[in-house]
Amino acid sequence: MEYEAAGVREYWLIDPVRQQAEFYRLGDNDRYHTVAPDTIGIYQSEVIPGFWLKVEWLFRDPPPAAITCLKDKGNFFLNCTYLRCSLFSGSGYNIN
Repeated sequence: MEYEAAGVREYWLIDPVRQQAEFYRLGDNDRYHTVAPDTIGIYQSEVIPGFWLKVEWLFRDPPPAAITCLKDKGNFFLNCTYLRCSLFSGSGYNIN
């Protein structure tokens, strides 16, 4: 896979139609393995220190208010908002 050759340590596959998200990390054996969100649906990145998100946020319509997410453990929600904007262009955001 090209990602392995490039040394990409983590990648995500997000399917907005099926509302599924899969997370992959490059292991010590230079192969990817799937990483599941924790028992309450939170995925924590190992590549972006301190970044985590609730997977349900990716598919919520309308998306949760940014201030609500920012209050939730101080998450870097703006990264999630950027990601979601990239996936769902034209979606409106309530940042109040």
